[in-house]
Amino acid sequence: MYFSLVGFGRSIGFINLAVGQAISLQLEINGTPFDQINGTFWAERHEEVYYAERRALDGNYRSVSIRFSDDIVQEVSIEPIEDRTDYSVPKEVAGPVLSPIEVLLLFTRLESCGNKFTLYDGRRMVDISLEKIQNNGSSERVCMGSYDIRRGPGHAPFPFIRSIPVTLHFPINSDLASRLDLKLLGIGVSAIRN
Repeated sequence: MYFSLVGFGRSIGFINLAVGQAISLQLEINGTPFDQINGTFWAERHEEVYYAERRALDGNYRSVSIRFSDDIVQEVSIEPIEDRTDYSVPKEVAGPVLSPIEVLLLFTRLESCGNKFTLYDGRRMVDISLEKIQNNGSSERVCMGSYDIRRGPGHAPFPFIRSIPVTLHFPINSDLASRLDLKLLGIGVSAIRN
């Protein structure tokens, strides 16, 4: 699935999400005014291992590897070492949890609406709550939700933001999302499926 990213009144990148023997993600953001956000992100979940790399335009690089067993964290590796947090240790992570790439995949599927789950990215735990689907009287169904950081740091460049509203849009004739919306400090960012 390919999504165009739109925000700040213009195109700001893309998401390419592929499902096969592994779930893989390629993300590029290049049009925001924040060099900490602009850059590339690549991730893969294959069987019990999640691996991700992020390269920001400001020069920052991070790699994360998480080994799971039945959605329980067994091992975490983060480079550079200074990017580790108190929650980069398996014993600090109450499971079951899902990797970021699994959560993004759930955001694209109608059956995820009405559910709650916990995301773990190696640095923080995030509670995801999606309400039951609502028919807004038009040609789409809408699922409102929230992304609430329970434990660990916020995301740069806005570390003080602990909660982000999420809206998922589904056409009447499809169980795959046509659009995902986030709102940060009044700024809307959308991922639009092509």
